[in-house]
This record gives sequence, C-alpha cells and structure tokens, in this order.
Amino acid sequence: MATAGLPDTATSHNGDLELSIAARRANLRVSLANRSAGTLCVYFAVDGPNARHHDHLIAWLARGDVTRELRFYGPRNRSGIGKVELEPGQCVADDIDLHAWAREPVNGGEPLEPGEYALTAVYQLSRPGAWSGSITAGPIRLAVE
Repeated sequence: MATAGLPDTATSHNGDLELSIAARRANLRVSLANRSAGTLCVYFAVDGPNARHHDHLIAWLARGDVTRELRFYGPRNRSGIGKVELEPGQCVADDIDLHAWAREPVNGGEPLEPGEYALTAVYQLSRPGAWSGSITAGPIRLAVE
C-alpha cells in the first residue's frame, strides 16, 4: 500500500466508543473516548514489567506486499485488568513505542525496518460488563527512521 497522501491521524466510531490513532516516527498514540450520554466501561492499558500492555489492540503495518501484525502484550505475573469507567466525553490515551514492541517475542523479535508504512489499528473486545465490539482506525502514515 502506498503511503503518499495518507493522514497522520485517524478516528473511527462503533456505537458509543471512539478510537483515535496518531503516528509520529515509530510511536503510536492511541485513545478511546466515550461518545455516549452515560458511563461506558472499557478495557485499556495494564502495567507490565517493561511497558504498558494493550491486550485488546492490534496494529497492522503494511509496506509494499508485506504486512506485519503487532500485538501489545507479554508475560506478566501480576497486573490490573485494565478496566476503566469513562464518563460522557471522557477519554483514555497512551503512547506505544512500536520499535520496542516489534522486538518483543509476541511479535517475532525482529526490529522495524526503516521506511514508510500504512498503519491500521483495531481495538476488539468481547467481555461481559464492558463495551464489546470492534473498531478499526486507519490506515495512517507511519514513518520509521
């Protein structure tokens, strides 16, 4: 996929939940926002031993004919469950270091090659007592140095 003309940010909705993504160098900014009139429960980040984990987020980086999937979880002994209650209009956000996550075992341990990518992110959740569904945002332009 060609990256010329792709934006650096994208926002998408599914019902009352909004997913926004933005890229700067090899960093991905991800946020979830409640666009409903009531409280909304979501699962977001949990603290792992070396980074914040996003169990329900997947990123696809496409360059030419190759697409690489990145996941953002790994071994952890103890952590919270990441459940957050968002009031109307409230959001949660986090920055994800794609260079670091690419080197994790869950992602094959290979570094990101320099170049331009088309990045698409998916937040997907199916849990009782929380927002359930799937939201896809992107593609956006990601320039890796």
